[in-house]
Order: sequence, then C-alpha cells, then structure tokens
Amino acid sequence: MDVMFPSTPDAEEYRNRKNWFSINVQGVCTPNLEFANIVVRWKGSTHDSRIFLNSSLCAQFQRGQHSGLLLGDSGYGQSNFLFTPYINPTTVEQQRYNRAHIRTRGIVERMFGIWKNRFQCLRNTLRFSPRRCCKVIIATAVLHNYLKQRCCPDPPMEYYDEADVAVAEAANGQRGLAHRAAFTLQHFS
Repeated sequence: MDVMFPSTPDAEEYRNRKNWFSINVQGVCTPNLEFANIVVRWKGSTHDSRIFLNSSLCAQFQRGQHSGLLLGDSGYGQSNFLFTPYINPTTVEQQRYNRAHIRTRGIVERMFGIWKNRFQCLRNTLRFSPRRCCKVIIATAVLHNYLKQRCCPDPPMEYYDEADVAVAEAANGQRGLAHRAAFTLQHFS
C-alpha cells in the first residue's frame, strides 16, 4: 500500500522496487473472498519471500498445523506447502498446472480488488505515520471480512490491479521443486 514519505530515519527502506514509498501487505484468502491471514508491518523494500518466511502462517505450516497448500506468485520460493508457477513450463503438464494455478490464485487478486474498491483510501497514498497506516490497513481488512460475512454486496469492480510478479526461482528449495513436480504429474497428466 502506498504511503507518504515517512519522516523516520529509515524512510528509504519504505521505497519499493517501483520507487514508491509503501508498506507490504501479504494476504491469504478463503474461497469466499475473506482474509484468512494478513501480515501488515513490513517496509516496501522487503521481499515477499522474507515476509512469508517470517510469518506465523509459515511457521504453522512448517510445524504441520495446516493441511493443504498455499498458492503464491513467483515472488515466493517453492516449498512443500507453498506452490508457485513454473517460470518456463516445458511440458504439457506444467502448462496445465500453470493455467490452473493462475485461475485459482486469481481469487486473492479479486479479493484485493474488492477490498480496495470497498475502501477507496487504499487506492490512494495513505497520509499517516507508517504505524497508523498499518492500523488503517488491518482495520479495513477486518471490516471487509465483517461485510463479507453479513453478505453485503461487493462494490463494482472499477479497478483491477495486476499482480506484481518478481522472479525468485533461485530461492526455491529442491524438496519443494520435487514436491511440485510430483503434484503436477499426479494431477495434470
């Protein structure tokens, strides 16, 4: 989320790769387009993988507290429980996997679009201290879930942000790559 230039000694750490000042927001959603998990505290220059690896959700998956899989874009490292797309799919199965991955992961992109349309302040530069910006972002996520649970209609989709895709294939663990390859062969052959 875009924030105004922070008047803090570490202000440059809020500058993201697009050269804007921001706070990174990591969100996991349900099929009902509600937040299942949100992390709002990292400066804009922080890589997505670092945010996830330091999250309580990652620790819970590592301890085996959750079954199932998470889907992430290529900015995340592939693991046994976080699946990313193939960067250069070479087989029909990998291409099918990528198409299914993109369709399924599109749910979180849709949720972010609805959330930002519902709370227009998120579409603009937040003009508070970084700490207060984090509180505003979290409060709007909680309110978003509250409205979804009460079946309030979604706002019209006027805007849609394409996912920022950063390539991090080098961060992928060999076990995670093998796990994704086995999953692809089992489900997309």
